Amino acid sequence: MASSSTAPKFRVAICGAGIGGLVLAIAMGRFAQHDVQIDVYESRDAITTAGVGISIASRTDEIVQELGMYEEIFGISTKPPSSGFGLPKSLSSTVFNLIRTFRATIQECCENPTRWALHVVNELPLSTCDRVALMGDACHAMQSHMGAGANVAIEDAFVLGRLLAHPLTTLDNVHVALKIYQDIRLSAAQFIGRKSEDLGYMYEFDAPGYYDGTDRGNEGEELELLKEKILEDRRGLEGQGGAVAGWLKAERKLQESVGLCNGRCENDASLFSL
Repeated sequence: MASSSTAPKFRVAICGAGIGGLVLAIAMGRFAQHDVQIDVYESRDAITTAGVGISIASRTDEIVQELGMYEEIFGISTKPPSSGFGLPKSLSSTVFNLIRTFRATIQECCENPTRWALHVVNELPLSTCDRVALMGDACHAMQSHMGAGANVAIEDAFVLGRLLAHPLTTLDNVHVALKIYQDIRLSAAQFIGRKSEDLGYMYEFDAPGYYDGTDRGNEGEELELLKEKILEDRRGLEGQGGAVAGWLKAERKLQESVGLCNGRCENDASLFSL
């Protein structure tokens, strides 16, 4: 993505062509144009269907539209999963025994169940070091109860991509831009990860202080309270400022940081010349 007539200001290597890595490449390509050389590395020979679905939240929809990807993403029709890990026969029997009293239509959906390993990354103290940054699942893989993992990766990619593409970001100060990315995105992503875990306990009737199925004397009211808490938490996440607002905050921090750095560098040079 580098122009043949103009040398790029630096090169960015993206390791992993998942949803986050691809959106990062798109964001930099759109806003940096020919100023940044982008190389994407992927261990697989080709990008194929993973057999999973992605839900696009309203806050992520803002990014999709900012990047001009709305028509491409929302014009794609869903397809049956093409991959997965089959369950052992004994485990398949266990699943069937658990749902044997369910309606036949539900049982038919579980004729060939699959099992996926959900890997969670414990909260990291940082996501950048010098000129290296982590994003998406590599940084904050979370439980799936919120259905937010891909959305959070897209938000990471948008903020990071805009920072790297910014005219003020150079090879000499790229570590400053990465630190700003960390300040804006790490705590926000980890907060959503914690909320996803909390929702899992609620979904499974195991959240402290809420309905757990042991006392059914007031079951209806307790379930209603649990439902309202689940909806409140989900609405709360949607109500927070999204990645576009996060990017505007990041840009202000970059302008302030680079301006201060330039001022200090100029002062230091003046003192040295004396």
